[in-house]
Amino acid sequence: MARRSRLYRQHFGVVKGSLLGLRDRPGATGTMDVTYSGSPPLRVRCGDTDLRTLCHVLCETGYEFPFSLPGDVSWIIDAGANIGMASVYFARRYPSATIVAIEPDRSNFELLERNTSAFANVRCVPAALWSTEGEVDLVDSGEGSWGFRVGGQPSTDCPLTTVDSVTIDGLIERFGMDRISLLKVDIEGGERAVFTNPDGWIERVDAIAIELHERLAPGCLEAFDRATSEFSFRDVRGEDTFVVR
Repeated sequence: MARRSRLYRQHFGVVKGSLLGLRDRPGATGTMDVTYSGSPPLRVRCGDTDLRTLCHVLCETGYEFPFSLPGDVSWIIDAGANIGMASVYFARRYPSATIVAIEPDRSNFELLERNTSAFANVRCVPAALWSTEGEVDLVDSGEGSWGFRVGGQPSTDCPLTTVDSVTIDGLIERFGMDRISLLKVDIEGGERAVFTNPDGWIERVDAIAIELHERLAPGCLEAFDRATSEFSFRDVRGEDTFVVR
């Protein structure tokens, strides 16, 4: 709790940060609306991972690229959009782009729609990004709202639900994308399946920001490196890897 409070005081000031720390203490329930640097009110769940995600993405600009993106930024895919913090960041950072936000968990998706409702350039898709279209099993790993993943072994504490799945090829066709300026991926190990056979869409992608989950899906790092071997620039910042053509 002390670590969270320090984080919130750092970004919101002593008074507001301390209040946020009390509202977001472990075991807390309910929701609250938070604004940061001119953003619309963003709804987060108390006692979950939502406010820490907001701090990483908005306060610390966690998805600001270390390289210039090539050309005009027109289409962005936010895979594993969670409650919409990255989509909000992209919508404000690249106002002329269209952001396609993909999130499979129903409770996350409801907040995603709410938090991005002020941005006409965000399209929300209730599905999991995968290598095939159809249905997949989604497991709650018990690590908070940012820990849902496709596959794995369900248990009493980690229940399983069935959700729709979409592919990059399918999204390109559905939305009429010519190119994908930026592909952001945080799908808890699902990236191994997505990047194992990327022929047909990888050449349309200009830049990728991804969190690789090698401990959850061994081989995802190798699959990603092989798929992006022709990208010219690469950088690792914290848990995120950035590549640009």
